[in-house]
Amino acid sequence: NGTITIEDSEAGGCIFIVEIPLNLNNESNAEDAATTQDANTTEHRKDSIIKPNDTKPNLLIVEDNQELRNFLEKNLKHEFHIHTAPDGAAALQSMDENSFDLIISDILMPVMDGIELVKNIRQDEQFCHIPIILLSAKTNIESKIEGLDHGADSYIEKPFSIEFLKAQASSLIKNRIIVLEKFANSPFISYGAIANNKKDEEFINKMNDEIERNLADTDFSIEKLAFTLSMSRSKLQRKIKGISGMAPNDYIRVYRLKKAATLLSQGEYRINEICFIVGFNSPSYFAKCFLKQFGTLPKEFIKTNDVN
Repeated sequence: NGTITIEDSEAGGCIFIVEIPLNLNNESNAEDAATTQDANTTEHRKDSIIKPNDTKPNLLIVEDNQELRNFLEKNLKHEFHIHTAPDGAAALQSMDENSFDLIISDILMPVMDGIELVKNIRQDEQFCHIPIILLSAKTNIESKIEGLDHGADSYIEKPFSIEFLKAQASSLIKNRIIVLEKFANSPFISYGAIANNKKDEEFINKMNDEIERNLADTDFSIEKLAFTLSMSRSKLQRKIKGISGMAPNDYIRVYRLKKAATLLSQGEYRINEICFIVGFNSPSYFAKCFLKQFGTLPKEFIKTNDVN
């Protein structure tokens, strides 16, 4: 009934936190103990949503002009971890090897231009969630419409203000973080809130259906989920992290807790019964996780939602 969690350290590296209950045989005051413990560990974060101060987001700059590429890297390196590619084909290869939070791409490039790159990304289940900013010297409205129609999130004309580009990039990242945090920490916000497009929505539904089928299985793992979805473990980890801001095991736990909140609000089962229905093998650990995620204990959640 202990827990192990991991956090980024501002000084570099990671912090591992191991928590072991003092009295494994006494669960009568488990929920009250969970309240006290949570109050005394306010430095611990809720499950693994990317925070602006935790680490710099990963940015892929796709630009065939080396001088402009270097200019963008120099001016954005303080806000982002920078990767670069000279064309769309090289960008796709880099995406197979790295995880990115944002892509800034020129349109006119050799080998594969920016529009083709956007098309490829939006058609690929693994990458379609990544926000894209297009840069172009084309100022006609048709070019802007084409870029946005194919799935770009923003279209900026050259020459551009670097401060405006920074603001656009920062806004896309911050707005995404706000959405993901509200989704994770609010029991009734739907999964559609974190889907950027139809392909993301289909992936989330397929993944959730598999978790639902194995809801009561306490041994259900990311390996089993990856096998069912016909994805490698590493690719599934990157996809879940990109689409939800959470590590896969955290996502599965949040799914269980959201399901628990739904069952609690319906009032058909007791708290201990719901604990096992959603795949927790300890009522005390279930209460602790519920409190940490939603800021309230299950028994208080029932009172707040007027469940009879």
